[in-house]
Amino acid sequence: MNAKDPDETWETRLDRELKRLPDCSAPRTLIPRVMAAVQTRAVAPWYHQPWWDWHPALKAVSLLGLSGLLGVATWLILHSGDLGWTAAVSAQIKTWFAPLSPV
Repeated sequence: MNAKDPDETWETRLDRELKRLPDCSAPRTLIPRVMAAVQTRAVAPWYHQPWWDWHPALKAVSLLGLSGLLGVATWLILHSGDLGWTAAVSAQIKTWFAPLSPV
């Protein structure tokens, strides 16, 4: 692809060469496969769909549940030293999180 015209840019040459290429035809099975995939995704149960596509009530319940689990985990981490059998584990966890104490 040597340029005969020095003012012609490589984008112009590339565009011209790509337009010269013949059109490619899609396989005959492409459209049925795509339509089957779209249909499968459309009829999937709610728990197989992305979280953003869930019903708003289910999103709210899942956020509340996750917040509750994180709250319980945080409470257990902070107060596990009060239990005798978890003192060693609690001390180790508090050591790991010590840099976050100012936060």
